[in-house]
Amino acid sequence: MLRFVRTALVSLMTLVLSGCGSSIDAGTDILTPRNTKVAVLLPLSGDLASLGAEMRNAINLAVADQGTELNVQFFDTQGVANGAQSAGAQARSFGAGLVLGPLIGANIAPARAGLGNGPAIVAFSNDVTKATPGNYVFG
Repeated sequence: MLRFVRTALVSLMTLVLSGCGSSIDAGTDILTPRNTKVAVLLPLSGDLASLGAEMRNAINLAVADQGTELNVQFFDTQGVANGAQSAGAQARSFGAGLVLGPLIGANIAPARAGLGNGPAIVAFSNDVTKATPGNYVFG
């Protein structure tokens, strides 16, 4: 299971990183790893802390493997709704252009509440009922 999670996260980060160098249209600024802030919302404390730590390590490996200076910051959801909302607010303050996480589908709405109308959320949940415009699931 852990190997699958690592492989999935490395694949996701590779997709994210490969998209950082392209432009959507000629009138927009090109997103580069240096000006793209990625917030990652994971349970780094609480009951799911060990899984959160493994996922953080996998994401760090993916970023290092790309040899990029992508600005990634991790925020602790504690695996609970209040923690997800707080992590979303911290991601907003960080100026994230993309949010990866949270891990639990039930925490997507609270994370969005904390984030406001900011960037897209790509959650690590497989609960497709939680997918809404601007909130995507990958799990």
